[in-house]
Amino acid sequence: MRLDPRLPILLVLLLGADLACSSRHPLEGARAPEVELPDLAGQRHSLAGLLTVTTVLTFWTDCIVCRSELPLVASAVRQSKGKLGAVGINSRETPEQVRAMADQLGLDFPVLLDRGQQAETSYQVVTAPTAFLIEPPGQILEVQVGRAGYDLAWRRR
Repeated sequence: MRLDPRLPILLVLLLGADLACSSRHPLEGARAPEVELPDLAGQRHSLAGLLTVTTVLTFWTDCIVCRSELPLVASAVRQSKGKLGAVGINSRETPEQVRAMADQLGLDFPVLLDRGQQAETSYQVVTAPTAFLIEPPGQILEVQVGRAGYDLAWRRR
């Protein structure tokens, strides 16, 4: 019997995804890395400048999981009445695609573009969605890799 030569690659991907979802993220409990990125209008923002309240920093792309979770983040922010903020970061799609998706999903929080994957690298993001719960002045309280279901601490705040 001859094995498919793609099998080792598939096993590595599956094991890596399982490890990413089941282990503690290395930045959990650490200080949030500082990055500066442009928004959809081209204006640059320091992440530290956006962390005025406890904030969900979510790395997302055009995937089914992200499309289902981003409106939940926006809803949680609205329901918090100013106690919770959110910042979205996209490094995969074009600015036009990101703008269209943000409009379609009703995202009313800042969306930043990470074309050079500077933030993705600094935050050690391996898959989307990945969400960081960050408390001012920059302490990472919790990290969710993959589908969060929004049972995180920010839902209890």
